[in-house]
Amino acid sequence: MSQSSSDNRFIIIGGGIAGVSAAEAIRKSRPEAEITLISEEPNLPYMRMSLTRYLAGEVRREKLFLHDEQWYLENHITLLLETRVLAIDAPAKEITLADGAKLAYDKLILASGANPRVPPFPGKDLKGVQTLRTLEDADLILEIARKKARVVCIGGGLLGLEAAGAVARQGADVTVLEGLDWLLPRQLDARASAILKEKIEALGIKVIVPAMTKALLGSEKVESVALADGRVLPADMVLVSTGVASNLELAQSAGLKVNRGVLVDEHMITSDPDILAAVAALKDGPFCVGFAAESEDLERHGQEKRERKGVPLLVANIGHETFGMDDNELLLIDANGSHRLPRASKTELAAALVNELAARLVTPIARS
Repeated sequence: MSQSSSDNRFIIIGGGIAGVSAAEAIRKSRPEAEITLISEEPNLPYMRMSLTRYLAGEVRREKLFLHDEQWYLENHITLLLETRVLAIDAPAKEITLADGAKLAYDKLILASGANPRVPPFPGKDLKGVQTLRTLEDADLILEIARKKARVVCIGGGLLGLEAAGAVARQGADVTVLEGLDWLLPRQLDARASAILKEKIEALGIKVIVPAMTKALLGSEKVESVALADGRVLPADMVLVSTGVASNLELAQSAGLKVNRGVLVDEHMITSDPDILAAVAALKDGPFCVGFAAESEDLERHGQEKRERKGVPLLVANIGHETFGMDDNELLLIDANGSHRLPRASKTELAAALVNELAARLVTPIARS
């Protein structure tokens, strides 16, 4: 039985892995559907999680893209690049683009992800202050890092450490600043973090903890980083990795219920039954909290944890593998599937995570 034309127009806002996966799933189940995928970026949709690997030289630029242009044509997916959505009119079931055009939908999927959260440092808008969110960001960071630049990385979380290792591999002189008492404060205890710090410093990356950034200094371009304790660190580039904030503006314009994310049910349906959200918060309990929960095996493991204990699963994406860690179990997701490591103490699990992370950061950099 064919679907009615009133339920055939799908618009997906966001050109990342979530948006493209949604388009793939719709096309597979609905061959006749009209699918429009909208991205603000000029590039074809790509694997954002691999940007640090691209920075490190582990992945060629062309390998980042999820599909080539021909794939979208063959699958009859209208791809609108460099296109910004200004607002959603939920009662009218249409969106407004930056150029004033309006597009009607029957079902709308929000997959716009999040943007980097940059603290309000004095000097945060200076040239040379970077975040890593887009492929264009990565290209600019690479251009600077390859000049053997002095790079200060603010943020000692997973993304900050991956980015620091990547730019160090390109020949940059790297210093990592973490405002709390140790690296990976959300993942590791002090003892495990100290081991990780030693391993990172052995690679030639300087680490300062705790380090409170007071200001970024320079006239038009960043020249140094002033710390609260009076130290001033020279910098040709400052790479800020201090968390992300969900893109909620469109959801709010549609009158959807939001918290830190868009509120959804177990089927990812928002408070409007015709709008779904690919990155969201469950109404009735913790979502899979952590990093890179892309594997179906990992998602299932997270669901088992929530049903059994109501405890969020900690997830970390490291190189080619994904780890999920809870109180006394470590789940490893790699190209060969999922593997549960033996039950062990939290300290032992933290040590395992530390060793794997350190092994995947960078190879030692030879400096002339």
